[in-house]
Parts: sequence; C-alpha cells; structure tokens
Amino acid sequence: MLWIRTLLRSLAAEDRTVLVSSHLMSEMALTADHLIVIGRGRLLADTTVDELVRQAGGASVKVITPQPDDLRLHLTAPGVEITTATTLAAHLQELHIRGTEAAHIGAIAAAHGITLHELAPQTVSLEQAFMDLTQDAADHRSQPPATTTPTRLPVLWAKAAVFTATVLTVMSATALTTFIAAQLFLHDTDQAASLTDPGVLRALAGNAIGITLLSLIALGLGSLLRSVPGAIGAFIGGVMILPEVLGMLPYETVERALVYFPTQAAGALGSATPIPGTAAPGPALLALCLWATATLAAAALALRYRDA
Repeated sequence: MLWIRTLLRSLAAEDRTVLVSSHLMSEMALTADHLIVIGRGRLLADTTVDELVRQAGGASVKVITPQPDDLRLHLTAPGVEITTATTLAAHLQELHIRGTEAAHIGAIAAAHGITLHELAPQTVSLEQAFMDLTQDAADHRSQPPATTTPTRLPVLWAKAAVFTATVLTVMSATALTTFIAAQLFLHDTDQAASLTDPGVLRALAGNAIGITLLSLIALGLGSLLRSVPGAIGAFIGGVMILPEVLGMLPYETVERALVYFPTQAAGALGSATPIPGTAAPGPALLALCLWATATLAAAALALRYRDA
C-alpha cells in the first residue's frame, strides 16, 4: 500500500484533487486530508481527519501526577473536563483531561511546580471514529449479535446423518460386490452360496449396518475427545482390545455381557448362520444402536458443556 499512498500524495502535491472511496480507515488516516462519510444515502460527515477524531471524543490528554488536586485547581476553565481514570498508588493518580492541549497542561504544571510523571495526548483511531459515526447507518456490521446460539450441536447431528448415509451406502455396495466376487472363486466348492440362500441377504445387510454403527461410535469418540490420536486409541483400546482382555476373566456374567460389546455384536450381525456364543441378530443390533447412541449423546453433552 505504500506505493499507492505515495502516488496519491504526489498527485495531491501537484494541486490536484484525488477522490478515493475506501473502508480501510487505517490507510485513510495516513493518506487523506479531508473525509466525506456517507451512510444509507445520507451525508454523515464532511470534515478533516483530525476533526472527525476529535468529534468522536478522542482528543484527550493522559496525565499521571502526585499532585492531582493542584493540577485540577489551575486547569479549571470553561470547556475543560478532568476525570480520574485510576489511582495507581497512594501518591499517584491518572487523569484524563479534555478541552485543552498537552502543551498547555505542561506549561501550567511547570509554572506552578506541579510534578508530572506522564503527559501524553490520547486519540482514538480513525477506524473507531468511523465505526462510532456509522453504527446506526450501516447496512452490514462486523460485530456479531449480542447473543449467539452455539451451532456445534446441529453440526454434530448433521455430520452424523451424512456420515451414516455415506458409510451405509458404501458398505452395502462393498458387501454385495465382495460377495459376488468371492462366489466366482467358490462356486465349485462347498462354500458356494447364493443371494437367495437363507440368511445371506440378512448377513450382507447386517455387515453394512454393523460397520456403520461402529463408525458412528468412532465419530462419537472423536467428537467427545476432540483428538484424532485419542479417538483412535480409545476405539482400539476400548472397542477392540478391552473385550478380549475381559474374555480372559473366569466369570460367566462377563462372558454373557461380552456378546453385546460393539465388535462382538457387529460380528453376529454379519453372519448368515448362528455363531455359538454370540447374540442373536436382533439383540445384537439393539446393543450396537445403544452403544452408538450413548457415545454420540456423551459427545453432545460435552459440546453443550463447552459452549455454556
């Protein structure tokens, strides 16, 4: 932007009038001499940069002194406004003074022996002055509404719906294609099967549904933990390894419960014939649905808590 600023300044130095339309107030503060501000077809300002900033309430002087009362006494005059910003220490106060210049304040302090620790003119930026001027005349505002509704929960549900439809479609096509391709090699063996054989279509559908529900569990873990490595570790450790470890325990109750764990239930769904020691397809499907629902519900509660 330096080159275009230099170009505009050089044209203005040749006694030309240069008109620039811009919302880049930081750049206009360094380039423009005179400002015309228009909002919704109305002329809001026709003034200089310094005057616009001054009208926005930015012309003040910051003073830090151990003698605030003496300084107030000698600066009291029509149009001069002095406010105490903060007390920095037992003997120091920060004052903000409007209606007079820093040079005048310094001269008054020197003439009356008042110690000043800081004397600094304060101005708001042209951008802030512009925003204050146009806040009621702008069609579009960059500030968000005072109250915003968290949108991460709808995103989670939408993601789960799209994910389910995608995985179910892909896995159904994959299961059917894999079955047909396998039968090309098995048609002359005792492993040959047909889509019309009992349980085959159910097993193909169950395989696709089982993998889809396992994927939803993984999605829930990822949303809950908000970490890809953490979600992968939780899925492998909790869904795949933990049932194998629990299966080593010599307790009948544990063995009965293990058939409803996600991977075991998914295996039961994908079989055309009953597998000893596994759940029936109906209870297995219900168990998988409950696992997926519980994981997504935990993720939703975590998102709601984080957005609170």
